[in-house]
Amino acid sequence: MSSKSQKSPSRPTAASKHDAYLQKRYGKQQHRRTRSGVLPSPALNIPLDSYTSFVTHLQSSTRIMALLGAGLSAASGIPTFRGPGGFWREHNAMDLATPEAFFKDPGLVWQFYNYRRHMALRAAPNKAHLALAKLAEKRPEFLAISQNIDG
Repeated sequence: MSSKSQKSPSRPTAASKHDAYLQKRYGKQQHRRTRSGVLPSPALNIPLDSYTSFVTHLQSSTRIMALLGAGLSAASGIPTFRGPGGFWREHNAMDLATPEAFFKDPGLVWQFYNYRRHMALRAAPNKAHLALAKLAEKRPEFLAISQNIDG
């Protein structure tokens, strides 16, 4: 074979060098352990030092409160009130969620609440729900305040 027919190895591109650097750096982070023994997902893009600091602070806290919003249940497939597919997009709250609304149009109000029940029964807890439940088990003084429609 002539030397002209042999291909020389290609040089890595800048993007592949960067990817390799990130993989190496993440690999080093994986070898470190936090006090909780759980590392954040690389998809979260949270620096390990920030995560470790949060875990340490949470573990030493005596009073913990979580304010929960619509995003928590939206991840389980329950529509929010004002977001895409939300309950208040097509109807005014006063037309659905008051005793006066029921007397005016009981069929619409029943349909609204049946849809809510159906969506809640179909949904499964997501990772955030499970993490909050685990925290509540470990910390009896834990307080969760929810403005979610599914409770």
